[in-house]
Amino acid sequence: MISHGTSELVEIDSLLHYPGNARLHADELLRESLSTHGQYRSIVAQASTRFVIAGNGTLAAARDLGWSHISVEFVDCDDSTARKIVLIDNRSNDLAGYDDSLLRQLLVEARDDGGLPGTGFTDQDLADLLDEAETAPAREIGPYNDADVIESAFRYYRARGFPWAAMPLHERWQQVNRLALTASEGLLHSLAAYRVPDHYHPQRFTTPIPGKVTPVEAFDDDVKLRHALRLIVEDGGVITDSALLSTLGYVRGSQLAAQFRPGVALHYARRFCPEGGTWLDTSAGFGGRLVAFAASHCGRYVGIDPSTAAHEGNSALAHDLGIANRLLLLNEPAEDVSDVEPADFALTSPPYFAKERYSDEPTQSYLRYPTGEEWRDHFLLPMLRLQYDALKPGAVSVVNIADVQINSVEYPLVWWTITAAKSIGFTHMTTEVMPMPRTPGRGERPEREEPCVILRKANRRD
Repeated sequence: MISHGTSELVEIDSLLHYPGNARLHADELLRESLSTHGQYRSIVAQASTRFVIAGNGTLAAARDLGWSHISVEFVDCDDSTARKIVLIDNRSNDLAGYDDSLLRQLLVEARDDGGLPGTGFTDQDLADLLDEAETAPAREIGPYNDADVIESAFRYYRARGFPWAAMPLHERWQQVNRLALTASEGLLHSLAAYRVPDHYHPQRFTTPIPGKVTPVEAFDDDVKLRHALRLIVEDGGVITDSALLSTLGYVRGSQLAAQFRPGVALHYARRFCPEGGTWLDTSAGFGGRLVAFAASHCGRYVGIDPSTAAHEGNSALAHDLGIANRLLLLNEPAEDVSDVEPADFALTSPPYFAKERYSDEPTQSYLRYPTGEEWRDHFLLPMLRLQYDALKPGAVSVVNIADVQINSVEYPLVWWTITAAKSIGFTHMTTEVMPMPRTPGRGERPEREEPCVILRKANRRD
């Protein structure tokens, strides 16, 4: 009989790898897990020898990361039993498998709740599983078939109405905490805190995009609502408000106005904003970058946006997250702002000309400047000039913008941004690719990447 002890924190150098252990470990994944989650369970060591008999890979990964201590449970067993524990611990993992349907569901939920880094799975793994589900023959599992589930969900939502995003305050705080604690290498793919701004910006779901219907309009269409519910079920997911909101944004013929992912914003803030620095955002929008600011080391945020709804939503967001005293929100067009306080960093995602029409207020740039050239000369250029004048020497501006096609006309917004920025005095450092989360559903997937133009203001000595 094995005698168990309690877990204790010990010096890592006091433990020994089990001699002759045949197991080869996924070292990179174990390091990623420890970096992302910390040590969530103790390793096991033989008390008499201090040989690790379960968790040798975790011990090696912790040493690679420079840990000085590790949690361990010592067990009192003889050498023969220790050897068998090493073998069964490895072999039980070898023989284990997955319920692919449940695995898909878990991975989809993880992707929607912070991203896949730290799970051991990649976006491509999930894509492959979803593709397999799409090509697999239809089958019914359990006492309730898919058709009955979909019809029940349809009746429920028809009686209830559109599932507007809502999140209790404690969950909003926890999501921001999760974002703040996400390792830098995982931020570009993270969806942590992605849903937080939607609590304050319901207008995102009614923002029109030329040639598309909004999620609310898709919901009101019986055919599209049933299609969205079917896609969720076919992807192996559970029909929830969050899943339906996501799916209504890409079901055939519909499109949800883009929300800048807080994880991407925090990625750039960590790279380019100094500790306690001021972050300038000349198109504050739906609040994704403001949420990232709440999770960042930046000291102040200056956000500019002409939309009244966006301004009111961001003001409420700042109040609830307790950061209202660290920011300045201006409810006016960026091209009308003549001067703002000095900034250490700028990150924004301006309107893509008339692609997304955030409101019908006359202050909107697509209404003020109805042609692409007018928009470029009277909105884009002054906005970049405002950034340049506000930024301190050597500071960086990141502009997320993409070329668009409207009514068969192509607008080269990326090139316009780069040439306008250069004409003001910026140096174009590079244009990076911002990965977009892969959206499930039988080929109905949005673009998987967007450009981020990185600009730098010259130092005085340059």
